[in-house]
Amino acid sequence: ARAHPWETLSAAVLLSRYGTYADCAEAGYRAVLQPGAADNYRWGAVVGLQSLLVARGRIDDLRAFLGRDDVDAIGGGYLYPLDAWADARLIPQAERLAASLGTPFDSLQTPHLWVAGEAAALANDTTRLKGIVAALAARSGAGTRAGGNGAPDPLAAELLEMFTAHLAVARGDTTRAIALFQALEPRGDRQALLWNPWTPLAPERIRLAELLLARGRYEEAVRVAELLDHPQPVHYVAFQPASLSVRIRAWEALGNDAEARVPRERAAALGNHAGSSDASGRRGAE
Repeated sequence: ARAHPWETLSAAVLLSRYGTYADCAEAGYRAVLQPGAADNYRWGAVVGLQSLLVARGRIDDLRAFLGRDDVDAIGGGYLYPLDAWADARLIPQAERLAASLGTPFDSLQTPHLWVAGEAAALANDTTRLKGIVAALAARSGAGTRAGGNGAPDPLAAELLEMFTAHLAVARGDTTRAIALFQALEPRGDRQALLWNPWTPLAPERIRLAELLLARGRYEEAVRVAELLDHPQPVHYVAFQPASLSVRIRAWEALGNDAEARVPRERAAALGNHAGSSDASGRRGAE
């Protein structure tokens, strides 16, 4: 791993897919995290290992891992709002992190607005989401043209679309929320898709799938949930139980036990109950 960190990291990413070789993947990630590796490789290993721990339901191990000084030093603790969408047991950590950033929202860095926004969306907190959306609009291209200061912020424009959709859910406008979520597309290059927490739209994908499921649009829910099988975004691994849960429930609702069998088997391979992260475990469930 010391001589070939990228090759070790890439192998761990491949082994983590679908949970079949999860133990080998974990060993690979931990090898890359040994002292001496460059921070970019270590970040990749943090993303991969913590995603795998979430997928396997090892929440105590995850908290211990993200609490390590070396992991916190490169930003591992900022992944809690993402992970909380995959497993509701992590919502308290996401809330504490968001609260620690403080207000007003227009004083926060744009990546910190992502942290605050995902935590607010988990809670369906209309007041916080309105403030975050306003702050993002002020620094996006639209906000600049309307008289804001400074150059347009592409990330702010990206996040503005995401949290406008979440705000529609919080306001109870599910029809508009579904349309807004369906319009979202990942932005960024391959590296951003692989490692960035916001680029792959994992929380937005799973929320859309759950909204469609609740509306009885079962086949559409399955198609959206299957997007989380995409092989590139490493963060998608954490969402495998939630994605499989949507598919199981959708196929069962359709009376198609044969189709439900495959996601059930995959959930069993992860060693984790696929229903542990569905919407009913969150505050303010839709």
